[in-house]
Amino acid sequence: MVAIIRCSQDEEKLLDFHQGRFADDFPQWPWITSRRNSEWENGSHLTLIVTGVYRGNPVVSRLGWLGALGKADDLNKKLPITRIYSMDDPLPVETLLNHLPSTNRRYVKNEGPQSKGTGDAIIGAVLDLRPGWADVVITVEGLSRG
Repeated sequence: MVAIIRCSQDEEKLLDFHQGRFADDFPQWPWITSRRNSEWENGSHLTLIVTGVYRGNPVVSRLGWLGALGKADDLNKKLPITRIYSMDDPLPVETLLNHLPSTNRRYVKNEGPQSKGTGDAIIGAVLDLRPGWADVVITVEGLSRG
């Protein structure tokens, strides 16, 4: 499964800080954030981490793995994201969406877990546009999409 998370300015700064702090061990650092219960289902997901939203130029700049969700409070879920990799040549979200077949594009959620068909189309488009990201996708997922 695939999920999209759009970072706030504070979340983006936190990711940048920890990436600089942990350097080579950054993929092992867990990022825990929260989102509304209604937008996030349980399950594990390859996660496209979108930054630059607050600047008006959202890009997929990192890939990570969303693990088991926990309860943050009555209205929110904790989202633990690990295996976070910063990607060379960030992918503009608009470019990604325009590369999707129209049958899938209309089902893309702005944020949250995507349906299986839409998620597969998103990963297909990501790998078409950024073939160099394939090894990271395999590493994050822990298996080949072959």
